[in-house]
This record gives sequence, C-alpha cells and structure tokens, in this order.
Amino acid sequence: MNDPHVVALNYRIQHHSSVDYDGASPLDRSEDAFEIHVESNNVRFAMKRHCATKSEALEVVEGYIRAWEHLAALQNGPNEFKLVFDGAEIEDRDPAPGAVYANPKPIHVSVSLGQPTIHVSRGEYPRPPSGKMEFSRGVELMFDRYVGYRARREHLTSMANFCLTILYDSVSGEKSRRKGAAKKYGIESKVLGEIGRLCANKGGTEARKAEGIDQDLSAQERQFLEEAVKAIIRRAAEVAADPNGSRETIRLSDFPDFQLNPQ
Repeated sequence: MNDPHVVALNYRIQHHSSVDYDGASPLDRSEDAFEIHVESNNVRFAMKRHCATKSEALEVVEGYIRAWEHLAALQNGPNEFKLVFDGAEIEDRDPAPGAVYANPKPIHVSVSLGQPTIHVSRGEYPRPPSGKMEFSRGVELMFDRYVGYRARREHLTSMANFCLTILYDSVSGEKSRRKGAAKKYGIESKVLGEIGRLCANKGGTEARKAEGIDQDLSAQERQFLEEAVKAIIRRAAEVAADPNGSRETIRLSDFPDFQLNPQ
C-alpha cells in the first residue's frame, strides 16, 4: 500500500456460557478517537484519527477496551464479557492502478467455560466507560482481589480491607490517611470509615480479625461492602487517569439499602 489508513477495528464479544446478548439492543458511543457500534455480538471501532498500521490503531483502543472489560466484570461478574480482535479494515488512500487489497480475518476457536446451572439473557450490552480510566498497578491489584472474591478464593472482609489499604497507602504522607484518601478520591469519609469498621469488627467465620468471629455480616452489610468496593475501584481508575478531574463525591447515601449501624 502506498498510503494505508485503518478505517476500523472489528471485535467480537466472547462471553461466559451462562449468559448471552442475543436480545441486546444495538449500542453506539462516540469518543475522541473513535466511534463505537455494537450489534449482534460484534463491536466496530471506526477510527477518527489517522493510523497507518493495525498496531497503531490497536494502541489507540486497547486501554478503552481494557477498562470496558473491567467495568463489565465489576457490574456482572468476571469472564462474562471479553472483546476478541476480529480484523482490521484498511484502505489505501493512494492505491496503485488496478491494485486490490484484502484483509483476512483470523480463524476463531470457541472455548466453553463449563455448563451453567442458570442462564441469563441480557437485554443490553455492558455500558462502556463514560470517562477516562486507567487501570494502574494499584487499581489492578484491587480488581484482582475482587475477582478472587467473586471466584470464592477469599473472604469479603479481607478483600474489602485490602482495597481500603491500597487507597490509604496512596496517601501515606498524610496525617490522617482516611481524610487524605477521601479528598484524593472524592469519597465521603464515612464510606471509608464504614468499610474499615465492618472489616475489623464483623465477618463471623469469615472474619478478618478475631474480634469479628461472633459478629456475622448482615445481608445489607455484605451488599454495602460489595457495592462500595466496586465504587472505589471505578473511582481509583478515574483518578489514575485524571488526578485533577472534577467528579461527584461518592457518599454513604449512594448506598440506600445500607442502614448505618450505631457506632
């Protein structure tokens, strides 16, 4: 090619055998570098900027795809939503007379993740990132521990406390790590305090500390810890991408099903 240009990158959705998106409505999203169209389990990234090679174009979308897959895992569970590269559309903006170019697609091998006991048909695709997100080392560590919890490899209180510690360690120079983390990440101090309190004082047979052996988590408290962890992972990824960005504070009132227990 004399002047190659990547028009679009195509992906297919790979999902767990316990779920399908056969009835999901088409989804469109416009970002600075590309337009996204999702339909019939196919995802097309139409490039807005010039990329001369497939590798250049892949670098433009890979961070976005990574964030999308991570958000889907937080929303619906690990392994439910993955994007698998399905070929690039490349044109020659200065073709030689009579030349014809083809872009072969890769051969696919489907892998079953096991027979499900419950099957879910989703009416919509996982929501793409609505802003800049970066899954830095700290965010990846929190995400991996959350995935481990969902896979029943560790207990809720140990996972939630680990994520809280990651936030606190990022402001280790502050006099009050809770206040420092609350300010840095835009999270109400009460949210962080409740996570710490539950992880230290409750858990029953899954307790992180001996003090919590005789205090089981209520259903509302378990739900709060799960939802709070997902919220702080998303927020940490946003802050990693744009430390000075403006964003709404995550408040205890954002978790309406959680009843604050007397201290």
